[in-house]
Parts: sequence; C-alpha cells; structure tokens
Amino acid sequence: MQLVRLQVTKGAQLLRDIPFTEGVNIITNSGEGNQIGKSTTLRAINFCLGSDGKNIWLDPDRKIENPKVKRFVIDEEVKFSLELNLRGTKHTIQREFIEVQQKNRKILKVHSKINGREIVGQDQFVHEIASIFGHHAEKPTFNSLKSRFVRIEKTTVNQLYKYLSIFTSNDEYLALYSHLFGYAGHENLSKELNLKKEIKQIRERISALLNGATENSLTELLRSVDDELEILQAKEERFDFKGAQTAAIKRLKNHRIQIAELSSYVAQLETKALYSNRTLENYRSKISDVDVSQVSAVYKEAKSLIPDLSKSLSDTIDFHNSILKSKIDYVEQQASTLHSELSDCQAELNDLLDSEKPLIRAVANESHFGGFLILEQEIRGKREERGRISFVLDEIAADRKDISSKERAINRLRGANEEFLTLLKRRVDVFNQESKALTRALFKTFGIYLDVASNDKGELEFKVVNENKITGDGAPRAAALAFDMAFVEYVKKTGAKLPEFTVQDYLEPADEDKLAKLAHLANDNETQVVMSLLSDKLHLLDPKFKEENIVLTLSQSDKFFQLP
Repeated sequence: MQLVRLQVTKGAQLLRDIPFTEGVNIITNSGEGNQIGKSTTLRAINFCLGSDGKNIWLDPDRKIENPKVKRFVIDEEVKFSLELNLRGTKHTIQREFIEVQQKNRKILKVHSKINGREIVGQDQFVHEIASIFGHHAEKPTFNSLKSRFVRIEKTTVNQLYKYLSIFTSNDEYLALYSHLFGYAGHENLSKELNLKKEIKQIRERISALLNGATENSLTELLRSVDDELEILQAKEERFDFKGAQTAAIKRLKNHRIQIAELSSYVAQLETKALYSNRTLENYRSKISDVDVSQVSAVYKEAKSLIPDLSKSLSDTIDFHNSILKSKIDYVEQQASTLHSELSDCQAELNDLLDSEKPLIRAVANESHFGGFLILEQEIRGKREERGRISFVLDEIAADRKDISSKERAINRLRGANEEFLTLLKRRVDVFNQESKALTRALFKTFGIYLDVASNDKGELEFKVVNENKITGDGAPRAAALAFDMAFVEYVKKTGAKLPEFTVQDYLEPADEDKLAKLAHLANDNETQVVMSLLSDKLHLLDPKFKEENIVLTLSQSDKFFQLP
C-alpha cells in the first residue's frame, strides 16, 4: 500500500493538497525552517493511519501545547484526508476533531470515515485501518507494526532493530519480527512467549512464598516440627489420669483433634491471606503517583544523558499504572474470596472452642488435667506451625510442577517450529539483499543485515549484523533510514500485507552525503519515502532533482495551516 495524496481543508477551503509519488517525497522549507509545520505534515499522515492526532498541536519532545493551532484545528472544522493505493485499490481516510459540550465540561472527539463509511471510536478506527492492511492479529498490535514504517519519534529514529520505546521487551520484538517476516510458526511462537511470561510470574510467586528462606531450610524445619509432634503425642498417650480413660476424656480428646485440624487449616488460610496482602502491597508500591510537571526538569536532563528514553513520561507512567491496577483488581477479587472463607473457618473454630468449655468442666476434677491441657495447647501450636510450613512447600511443589509442564510444552512448540525456520530464513534473506545493497552504498566496506537462528536452548533469535561498525555522528540516522527503506522493498517483493512506504522525520543529524545517496536510491528503486528535512541539508542534490521531488515547501509566511 502506497500513499497517494494528503489533503487538508478548512470547511470548504483547501489548505493543502500534497500528492505523493513513487520514490522520494521531500517536505522542506524556504527561509527560516523551524516551527512552520514540516513535522506536522507527517503527523497528519500518522493521524489518518491511526494515531490520536494530538501531536498535531502538542510538541511531543517538549510537551508544550500550541493553543493557536489547537483552537484552529477544532474551531475551523479542519479535515484531514489521506488517499491510499493498495495494489490498484483506492482507499480514502478522513478524520477531524470535534469538541462536544457535555453537562459540566467539553470533550474532544474524532470523527472518522473510511471510504465514506463512518467509524465510531478510536479503537474501532484502528481496527478498521489494520484490516485494510490485512492485519488481524491481536499481538503484535497494528500500531507497533506501523511504527516500523512511520518513523517520527525523535528518541527512537536512530534505532535499527529496537525501534520502539525502551520499555519494549526482547520477547515483544521477537513476536514483531516473526509477524513482519510472515513466520509460519508465529502462532506457536506466540504461545511460547506467553508460556515464558507465565513461568516468570510463577517464579516470582515462588520467591514471594519463600520470603528469603530456601526450600531445603523449610523442609528441614518441617521434619523438626514433625519430630516434636511425635514426642508430644507420645507424652499424651502415656498420661495416666488415674483411670481417666473415661468417656468424658475421650470426648475431650476427640474434640481437641477437631480443633487442631481446623486450626491447622485456618493457619494455611492465614498464610495465603498474608501472601495475598504482600502481593497487593508490592503492586501498590510500584504505582507511580507523581506530578509530571515537578519532575520535568529531571526528566529532560535524563533524556539528554540517555537519548533512548521514551518521549512521554506521563504516557509511560499512565500505561505502567494501568497494568498494575489491573493486576491489583484481580488479586483483590481473589483475596476477597479467601478472606470470606477464612472468616467462616475462624467462626467455626470459635464455635468449637466454645463447645469445648463444658467438656473441660466435665473432667476438671481429674488429676493431672492441667498438664493435659498444657500438652494439648503445645500440640495445637505445633500443628498450626506445621500447617503454615506445609502450605508453602505444597504450593511451591505445585508451582514447580506447573513450570515443568510449561517448559515441556515450550520444547514441543520449538520442535514443531524447526521445520519453519528454513522458510523464515529465506524471507529474511529477501530483506537482507535489499539492506546489504543500501548500506554498502553508504558504508562501502560493510553491509548491515539481520541474522535469524535458533540458539542452544532452541529459542528463536534475531540480531543485527555489523551494527557495531556504524560510527560517526551522522551515520546511525542514515543507517536507520536505509534499514527502513529495505523493509519497504521487502514488502514490495514478497507481497506482505504491510505499508509500501516509509515516513521519516528528524533526519537533520544524518550525514548529508548519505542522505543524498539514499534519496537517489529511493528514486532508482521507486521506494516511496516521505521525509521532512531542512533545506540546507539538500544542497548536495541538484536543482532538477529537488524540483521533481519536493512535494511541499513551507515558510514563516506560509505555514502548514496558513496561520500567521
């Protein structure tokens, strides 16, 4: 699928009409080039492809809102229309912001249409856009795949393999590239990654159950408690009570056994409740409750030291907190059931203790009875201790068994996927052929490409070969652009249901000679690249090339929305 045209209208007035061609499409400036809307053009494209569009007026780097642009876009009924071509089939996407007055406030909504059909809600719109591209999988998401081709995030535009935020895990990238390359074993791989995630969670639970102890130390402690119980029970059997094997004593002993057994079970429930509370405390302690504005200076300093930091601290915190809150809700539901059962058992235990009193009175005149009661209390305490220890060991044993079962399932999945690895390598080789050609044109002595293989554990692994050879301040950004262009060529050659274009921002750090080389290669290969670039970075391109490939020139007197 390629980009055909972007139109921006204000009511009936046409503000922008930007046609795109195969090859390179340059958006640049005349005169002073900052704050005139070059990046806004790319964000408008991304809005039509499923973003929430707020970065049209909100600077994603400085988190500063442009109120003039925001009010203009909303109040003047600005409509964005993007035309796409999917192998001969045209699709038209229209989106605009609408402010709706509710009882006590105004809320911002987006009206969206695809091929004239109205789509309600952001989630449904993204679903429909994904369907146009032939993406129906729940994981990876369409937005995460789209970000491989729409490269407009400053903190990650230099990245080749790990093109998303720093919070994206290696397993998530594995799933992404498996899907990108049409891996026939993708479903099995997704199951494997889910099993690995579950195993990690189980191991964390085992660690919480042990609470700093070891299984061996708990096993030894259990043996010690069992030995002490045997000794105490033998003492109980040897009690004489001067012919006290009366019916009253027997009834009392049987009653004490019931109390001891229920006490042991209550102790287990209390242990479960304890670990549930610890889990909740752990999750709650990880929820970030901070004023983003107060830490913005610290965050900006961190970004200057660590360029890969996510662009949005508040979005990251919100996402992090939403995951934890979901976990808290689940654990709280489980804890509620547990506390209800514990309350019932404690009530039953109290009833047993109350009914024990008349039995005690019935035998109160027996000699040695005081010693009998002391002994019974000690036995009861040891049984409760045993209950707590055995609960932890039993839970850990069940968890270990569950881990073993999941590991066997993972091995079966990996075995089933072995036959698909050869085909995957062939598809990756199609990408590598393009990536090597483009990067060798830039770096002369080496090319950059992907390697895919199974490691010693049978795990599938992707890695970028020769990435460590990219040196120089302007080289990483150029290499990333070449990598993205190679993905476009891969899509064209394999017919994969993915974008046949790449949108590129923040190219200024790239070496000018490498940019010029890639621009010519994009035209030679008819690789559709839409790029925002300051005019002084184009001086190595001849006037004719610029005339043919510059699709939009903005200036201080002619900004994107034509605002003063």
